[in-house]
Amino acid sequence: MRLALLIISSFLLVACISTSPSVMSPDPFLLSPQFNNSNALASEDRWWLEFSDPKLNQLIQQGLNNNYSLKASFARLAQSQAQWDKAGSAKKPSAQLSTQKSRQWQDGLNQVSSISDNWQLGLTASYELDFWGRIDDLDEQALQQFNSTKAATYIQTNTVVSQVTLAWYGWVKEAKQLALLHSQQQRIDEGLKVIRGRYLRGKVQSSDVWQQ
Repeated sequence: MRLALLIISSFLLVACISTSPSVMSPDPFLLSPQFNNSNALASEDRWWLEFSDPKLNQLIQQGLNNNYSLKASFARLAQSQAQWDKAGSAKKPSAQLSTQKSRQWQDGLNQVSSISDNWQLGLTASYELDFWGRIDDLDEQALQQFNSTKAATYIQTNTVVSQVTLAWYGWVKEAKQLALLHSQQQRIDEGLKVIRGRYLRGKVQSSDVWQQ
């Protein structure tokens, strides 16, 4: 009986395997372990890696991991994946295993008492013939809904990355411009010292000092 249960259980496990692709696991470089439902951007679409900027990569990772709207989108993507798997499972045969045990005790007056166990094992299988294409239509509908949700998640992810990138390089631009202004101010201060020295020696007028 143990061997029969093992064979039937193996059959049920094989019959229940889904063939539809699941949401891919994340890239460990991009996402932290707690944010583990995303691969909305394929490796060739991670354009920001071309900048070879570790600080930008860090900021993008932080932005994706802490964006709750994006996390909600990935949750909806996982839900859409589950609905697609459910719709596709109707194309496969379904099996149901049932077991039942009964125990009978007999107490004879002049005989030794006896206990007997009765086991019943049942296996039922069913398969729906899709003559009118209803199951295929539901599976296709679930697939298109999944693709739509995945595309929306892709767009939202790329939007977050773009905003972080623009903000980071905007800050880099302003920082470099500020450094340039400080450099110009130092040159002006040095020129002012020279003109003041010449003014004190009577070689230039006071207007030259004020102009500098």
